[in-house]
Amino acid sequence: MSSTIYVDTFIKYTTIHKYMFEYLIILIALLLVTLVIKNIYHIHLYHNRKERLEITGLFFIIGIIWNTFAIWRGYWIFPTGHNVN
Repeated sequence: MSSTIYVDTFIKYTTIHKYMFEYLIILIALLLVTLVIKNIYHIHLYHNRKERLEITGLFFIIGIIWNTFAIWRGYWIFPTGHNVN
């Protein structure tokens, strides 16, 4: 019985940490894709570097707000014993 609880706890713990930086990883990947498009195909998606970073930062902030709202509404639940302090 205790081994079942340990396995369930381990699965929940690794799942939470696996997706902790999901938005940041996706945004970095999108930023890299835009750089590749710019360098290979010479298509300028942004006017300058500042605009590129501002738009990426805006989407990052929107993702944080989205996560906070989902946690507040109870759509996502993070067990208190498995959060990083």
